[in-house]
Amino acid sequence: MKKQLISICIILLLNSIVLVSSAFGQEEKKIRFKKDVEKEQAEAKTERKIQYSKVKFFQGVSAGVDIFGLINKTLGGDYKNIETTFQVNLKNRYMPIVEIGQGAIDITNNETNVHFKTSAPYIRIGMDMNMMYKKPELPGYITLGVRLGHTSFSYDVNAPNLTDPNWKNITMPFSYKGVKSNANWLEIVVGVRAKIIKGLRMGWSVRYKSRLSMKKNENSDPYYIPGYGKGKKSTYGCTYNISYDLPF
Repeated sequence: MKKQLISICIILLLNSIVLVSSAFGQEEKKIRFKKDVEKEQAEAKTERKIQYSKVKFFQGVSAGVDIFGLINKTLGGDYKNIETTFQVNLKNRYMPIVEIGQGAIDITNNETNVHFKTSAPYIRIGMDMNMMYKKPELPGYITLGVRLGHTSFSYDVNAPNLTDPNWKNITMPFSYKGVKSNANWLEIVVGVRAKIIKGLRMGWSVRYKSRLSMKKNENSDPYYIPGYGKGKKSTYGCTYNISYDLPF
């Protein structure tokens, strides 16, 4: 009986040793696997840095046009834009940009019969950052950028005659032409662009716009600001752009 107990204890001890050794072996394999993965990731990161260091500083200039602004009126919007863009590609990462356009609106409010009309140029300058710059082999960009916009414009506004609330038989005309104003604003831009064929790209952007300043007038404020949108403190916008990489 005593010998049987000793044999059982020896068997259990050997099994424990085997299990512990197996566990240590598995853990060692996991450590080696983790080190191998980290090594591969480090090598891949180093390789990307080497490839990016070979990218030329000046990558070219592109010119484009905003399609969404042209068809916005057709799609049921209040205004239309004609906008062109010029962008420089530096190191496939930094992309200074200039956006120049003409914004126009001619609208009458169906409820108040207030009519507002303006047409004027605007300009935005800024910078896009290509978030995928470490992968120059990709056929497109994912960008995060900022713009500063400015416009100087004049507008016409008119409405039905105003009636004095106390003297009902007294009315005053509400009609102003050539009212001068100007505005400045900031835009935060997120965009995507992809190569369609050699030199030709298409993409879109979504923009959050915040008005920095606007010249107010004694009798009216502008309903619409060219290049910005409706004259609220903040608004959103989007563009759908076709651009071409110029051959220089």
